[in-house]
Amino acid sequence: MACAGDVPTLETLAAVQLLGEYFKELRVSVINVVDLMTLQPQSEHPHGLSDRDFDALFTREKPIIFAFHGYPWLIRRLTYRRTNHHNLHVRGYKEEGTTTTPFDMVVLNDLDQGWPKTTSRGRGRVSCRPSWGRCRPRAGGDPARDPTPRRR
Repeated sequence: MACAGDVPTLETLAAVQLLGEYFKELRVSVINVVDLMTLQPQSEHPHGLSDRDFDALFTREKPIIFAFHGYPWLIRRLTYRRTNHHNLHVRGYKEEGTTTTPFDMVVLNDLDQGWPKTTSRGRGRVSCRPSWGRCRPRAGGDPARDPTPRRR
């Protein structure tokens, strides 16, 4: 998982924590991108990573879920020449034409803690209820866990 921005970073860390609780065998790496220009190749920008360094961080074949506080197309354009570009899934700002609270923006842009369900494809499914702040395994999950969501 990768992230850029303060709120996406906090949500990514929370998502990884939830994934670790429900899928103990799942290994997840978190990369916090501070300088977006490192996503470009070295030939395009002086801060860019070499292909070898980029592949070492983001891998050549594993899915990458990137939480971003801006428009998703920016991350896609910065990484379009990279080896694993086809496995890059970006969550970011969606233009809805309204203003709202920061919490609602997180939920509307699919950056809330419910976005671990993106990572669980093929490894069991996760049902998340962001407004409750709880995630639980769906059918086929750990039967030892209580599947009933609890309101706070």
